Amino acid sequence: MATNPIRVGREPVYDVAEFSPALPDSGFALALAIVPALSETGEPTAALFASCRTPGRYADVYGGRQPGALRIVAIDRGRGSVFENSADAGHVNPISRAMNPDPKPAAPGIATVESTEFYFSLDLRVQLGLPAFAANYAVFLWLDEMTSAVLPVELPGPAGPQVTSEVRQTPLRRVPSEPADLGPPLPALGRKDRNARGVILAASGPFVLLGLDYRSRQMRTLRGNAGEPHGNALEAIEFDPAGIFAGPGWLDAPGPPRKGFELLYSQAAISEVLVVQSV
Repeated sequence: MATNPIRVGREPVYDVAEFSPALPDSGFALALAIVPALSETGEPTAALFASCRTPGRYADVYGGRQPGALRIVAIDRGRGSVFENSADAGHVNPISRAMNPDPKPAAPGIATVESTEFYFSLDLRVQLGLPAFAANYAVFLWLDEMTSAVLPVELPGPAGPQVTSEVRQTPLRRVPSEPADLGPPLPALGRKDRNARGVILAASGPFVLLGLDYRSRQMRTLRGNAGEPHGNALEAIEFDPAGIFAGPGWLDAPGPPRKGFELLYSQAAISEVLVVQSV
C-alpha cells in the first residue's frame, strides 16, 4: 500500500478526478486506473478510476446511464472466481428497464451524437463485493463490444481459502487444436462454422467464458482449468454461442433485438468480444 493512500467513499462519483486515466486523442476507449486506497472505515481497498469515450449510438441506447450498462469485472487469478457489477449507485432504476434497446435512426438533416465521454471512480472492493481475504485479481471494463485493458490488482487481507488445481467439468467441448490456432493473440474467441471456437494455452490455469445479455444486462460465466499440453501446447474448445448460456435472461427478450456478447479470459488476458445473435 502507498504511504499515504487516498480515501474512497462507498458510492460511485461521476466526475473527472486526479487519478482519472487520460483518453486517447481520437477514437473510442474504455480506460481505467487502479490506485491503493482506504475505505470510508479505514480498511485497505483499491480505488478504480475510469475514463470512457463511446460511440454516439451508445448514448441513443443508454442515454446518460452508460455507467449502469458498463460492467466492471474482477477475476481471481488463482481461483478463477468472477465478481462483477455495474458502476451504478445501488438505489437507481435498473438500466435494463431504462434503456432504449432499438433506437430509430435520426431523421434526415437532424444532428446526431458522434461520441460521448463519461468518468467515474469507486471503491472496487465495495462495488463488486470482493471478499475480505487477500487475493490477486485481473480487472477490466466491459460495455457491449468494447473492453478496456486488463489490469492486475492485489488486495490485502487475511489468507483466503486454499487454491486448488481441480479441473471443473463444463459443457465446453474440448477439440484438437489446429495450425490456424497459432495465429491470433491468446486467448482467442471467434467463429468456426456455426459454432464458437476458443483457444488458450494448455496448462495455463483457470479460464472463464463470460456472456453478457444485451437486454437483461445479466452476466453468465463458465469456468474451467486448462488441461495438459498436447501437440502444439494449445487447447481449443467449441460450443454453441447462443445455446451455451440458455436460460432466463439470456437472448429471451420479448422482442428484437435479441443479442449477447461473449469473451474468453485466460492468464490475465481477454479475447476480442464475440457478438451473439438469437437464432
